[in-house]
Amino acid sequence: MSITKTPPSTKRTSPAGARRSSPTGRAVPLVVSIAVVCTMLSASVALLRGHHTETADRSAVAQVGDTSAADGLSVSAWLIAVDQQRQQATIRLNFVPRGTLTTPDGTLAAPLRLTINGSVAGQDRSYEAGKPMNATDITIGLYDGSVMEYPFDRFTSSLTIGAAVFAFAPSTPTDHVAAEDPMAATDYVDAEETTDLAEDGERGSSTDWKATAVTIDFSGALHGLKVRTAPLAADRAGTTGVSLAISRSPTTLALAWFTMILLLAIAAAVVALTIRITTSGRSPESAVIVLLGVLLFGFAALRNSMPGAPAFGATIDYIAFFLAEGAVAGCLLALVIAHFRRPAVSAKPT
Repeated sequence: MSITKTPPSTKRTSPAGARRSSPTGRAVPLVVSIAVVCTMLSASVALLRGHHTETADRSAVAQVGDTSAADGLSVSAWLIAVDQQRQQATIRLNFVPRGTLTTPDGTLAAPLRLTINGSVAGQDRSYEAGKPMNATDITIGLYDGSVMEYPFDRFTSSLTIGAAVFAFAPSTPTDHVAAEDPMAATDYVDAEETTDLAEDGERGSSTDWKATAVTIDFSGALHGLKVRTAPLAADRAGTTGVSLAISRSPTTLALAWFTMILLLAIAAAVVALTIRITTSGRSPESAVIVLLGVLLFGFAALRNSMPGAPAFGATIDYIAFFLAEGAVAGCLLALVIAHFRRPAVSAKPT
């Protein structure tokens, strides 16, 4: 009986530790992951601090007028909306009469006439004695700018408020007037009679209306906009004004520049890809043609997604959008023509 000898195995047995990865190799991905997470957290904190800084920088708070006057009208003005397309801004006004203009219950002590320069409609407003001055919204015009200059559009405007009170006073004096002169009550007339006299004064001589001090506390902070204010010199007694300068916020400008650069960069990459395909002598693949078709319509969606973007034809379109859209459209047409003129390269049998 023959005995078959099994040849010795030539397979080498690897050391036990060779199959295990070294501790250094396992630590590198962990260190990289921790570094990436720390970098992202630091960037998030920096962006959040930048957001708070920009919010404070683009907000406008101004106080104009004679705040030391005991008698007068305090006006709180809030900028609540800006429409660059219609070149209008909406401001909400809240009135608080002071001193002899108010009664103990907070109503007007005498008829008051309000003149608002800069409003689009209804500059003169009248308020009757014995009634509160309710808050109102006014619309002012925006000038020296056009929304078609987006995102570099800037507008200016102004708000001037003047107040005049009727010379006669109501039958009940204010507390501090009665304390100084107890006989002052005899100089007052009935509130209804005061209103009638005020109406007669509006139809007759304007000397019955006396200008009163006005103070304006203006506040403006809108998303995507930067507001700047400055006091205006009073053109006549009893008027107080503030000038406004409205432009895009730094975040909006940064996003607009990023979008323009992105459009041009993608268009340049598409042109380079088209040149390489057309000069190689090969028929372009259908996937590339589909990609360019998607980009052709995607550019418009990207452009319209910018905050406050107007209709087509703005400055941003002439800087980047029209050029990028035209480049992609031309490359798409060139690839389609090359696809039909050149035979497809068949795969070689293996």
